[in-house]
Amino acid sequence: MEFLTLESTDYESALKQARREYGNTVRVHTRKDFSKGSALSRKQACRITFYLVAEPPIEPIAEDESVPEQESYDAFAYLQSLLLANDLSPSLADEFALASGSEKAEVEILLVRRLFEDLVFSGQVSQKFLVLMGLAGVGKTTSLVKAALHMRSRQGRKVAVLSFDVHRIGAVQQVRELCRNFSLPLFEADSVQTAQQLIPSLAEFDHVFVDTSGSSNKDEFLREDLRALLTILPSEQTSRILTVSASAKVGDLLSQYEAFGSHALDAVIVTKLDETTTIGNILTFLDKSRLALLYMADGQEIPEVFAQAEASVLLPRLKLFSLDGSHFFPSP
Repeated sequence: MEFLTLESTDYESALKQARREYGNTVRVHTRKDFSKGSALSRKQACRITFYLVAEPPIEPIAEDESVPEQESYDAFAYLQSLLLANDLSPSLADEFALASGSEKAEVEILLVRRLFEDLVFSGQVSQKFLVLMGLAGVGKTTSLVKAALHMRSRQGRKVAVLSFDVHRIGAVQQVRELCRNFSLPLFEADSVQTAQQLIPSLAEFDHVFVDTSGSSNKDEFLREDLRALLTILPSEQTSRILTVSASAKVGDLLSQYEAFGSHALDAVIVTKLDETTTIGNILTFLDKSRLALLYMADGQEIPEVFAQAEASVLLPRLKLFSLDGSHFFPSP
């Protein structure tokens, strides 16, 4: 499928120009509104990316043949049903200029490409220190152990765990038990000063996963501890990772991003995929936050149900789609 690009002053003008040149075979893939020019004379503009569909020839109907009754189908209504089923914002429908004859497959492809085209996947982590942060109860400690085991078994990396979760009752016991069960080296720090003293002992490891205290959006005391911890870790060797629950609402996810955003977040780990049936909230959050998606955890079992984030992991969780993943991201 060949994609064409056209730019005009606004969306309607761009679409009209495309249809003047190519007729009704135009199908809009994406639109981007932006401004250009100097600071003193900026002008609004819109760029659309589109493709062309072949118009099937019209077959003559014999006089003695009856025309079968067509099933009623509305492309825009079908798009809205996909948005609703996947807990996606209905306003997304306004971004598409669907022709009345758009097939269901076309609608699905357009929507999936809109959802995934700007999605960033983190890939393999190169930093030495991976600091997991987030609200209490989102599954940081369990996900941290899963990530450490994933790096050790799949990538052959030498890993350790640094526990800085010193305020939550039972937190130290939980990480101790998990590290003992899976033979992960564990270092414990009850203060920033202790953590700093431990850094030389961590030199032999490729990666150190740092477990931090879960806090609420209003817990300034714990966030101050986290800031202090990050100041003693070499910034170029530290990845700051926000851990969020897949069952949280979009507004709550954005509030968490705002609460921890001052720490210059690098990526996201999504937990508790087993507690929800839709991922529209996660896709919307990633679209708005522009954070890279690193890992996805589905349940409490260790080391199972844990995966490096990629489109093929997310796609099967979309609802009501008739096409399989190969239609959206075909193999090279």
